[in-house]
Amino acid sequence: MRLSVLLAGLILLVACPSFAQSNVTLYMEGGPEISNEPKQFDNFYSTGVHVGGGVGYPITGDLEVLLRAQYDALPFDETGVKDFLREGGFIGPEDRSDTEVKGAGANLLSGTVSLKLNSTIGRRLGVSLIGGVGLYRHETYGVDVDFPSGSTVQAFEFIEQEGTSVGLNVGFGFSLPVTEDVNARVEPQLILVFSGEGEETAPLLERTGDLSYVPIQFGVSWNI
Repeated sequence: MRLSVLLAGLILLVACPSFAQSNVTLYMEGGPEISNEPKQFDNFYSTGVHVGGGVGYPITGDLEVLLRAQYDALPFDETGVKDFLREGGFIGPEDRSDTEVKGAGANLLSGTVSLKLNSTIGRRLGVSLIGGVGLYRHETYGVDVDFPSGSTVQAFEFIEQEGTSVGLNVGFGFSLPVTEDVNARVEPQLILVFSGEGEETAPLLERTGDLSYVPIQFGVSWNI
């Protein structure tokens, strides 16, 4: 709850003075999302889908405040789980085909406040740097493993968990004008979600450490 109040206060602080500005930019994006760390996160889920949108409010001619909401869906990776178990010594190479893995994907929902610095190269190519802070809500579903008979380990369970944590985002982007008010954009980002302590933070991260992933965003922006 305290994290939610903090983020809401940051949004109001940076957004309210900007409503008086006439130039507002709307953003919509989508693209692949690549899991990175920790090892369990990278092994258990394969490349997912990232979608999002936001509103940019100018502060100066080149600097804007960007409020964003984003969603990431990560499919479950059965092969990756088996590789994780083999690397940990739970199963041998010959046991892969006899090991039964059941699970489901993971979901990540975030709301962020960022600063975006815009510039141009030449007359058409826009470049930008972005960095910010936000709240990241994630849900992971249970993973059950049935090992082959004769294995030293007969059961492995990664329990269903959910939680909310503070995170940082950094990235860069390029844009090209489509019309006078519309631009096509590409923007890779690095997301780092911090682990925490206590029930108000994320149980998954308490067990696995800080979480990082890379959404590669393709989208458009409208100047209104």
